[in-house]
Amino acid sequence: CRDAAPPAYSETWYPYYHFGWSPLTAIRTGEYKYIRAPKPELYELPRDPREQNNVAGANQAVSSQLQAQLAREYPDAPRGEAKSAALDAGTLAKLKSLGYIGSGSPKRSGPLPDPKDKIGVYTLLETALREAEQGRVRESNTHLREVLRQDDGLVDARLNLGVNLAQAGETAAAMESFRRALSLDPRNVIATYNLAYAYARLGKMDQAVAGFSRSEERRVGKECRSRWSP
Repeated sequence: CRDAAPPAYSETWYPYYHFGWSPLTAIRTGEYKYIRAPKPELYELPRDPREQNNVAGANQAVSSQLQAQLAREYPDAPRGEAKSAALDAGTLAKLKSLGYIGSGSPKRSGPLPDPKDKIGVYTLLETALREAEQGRVRESNTHLREVLRQDDGLVDARLNLGVNLAQAGETAAAMESFRRALSLDPRNVIATYNLAYAYARLGKMDQAVAGFSRSEERRVGKECRSRWSP
């Protein structure tokens, strides 16, 4: 008879690096799929190929076995710090719907949220991004503020709100949004650069120069600096 297929491992660090939520890692055997998360998931694939019935609680023995195997073969550790490129508000707006406005893992106190508990927040954020792309900035800002009401640790939401406000000429409000982003992710290049750019637009050149210098220290690319400097 044919040998059984070896276990398959998978991961996503997107929720960790973009939103500060827990990463997800998984192991799949011939019969089971186990997902390591704050609320673990176990699916019996022959009976539940669409993974709709989580049996982790009902089948503790298999859950524990696969959890131990996953921990042994696939340690749960961040793969380094996410890097951001320095771009202006206009360029960021074009990239929002593609998910290229990543924040780097923001600081959170306590356990990281489970991504499946944040589906509603994520969906609302995606709605806000689409609205901004369609020019419906007022609706977008309303939804971004609701996202932040539900999860005030989302750097991406603060960056997008800042971009929207900057494009609408609400410079002071945009600056506050970028400052709030930096309070969560002090080395965020996007927020640092755009805050400096806002200072330049206001004629506060000392603060602008200091901000652009910080951006340079954070390895801002020469092409981005030369193209977008005021």
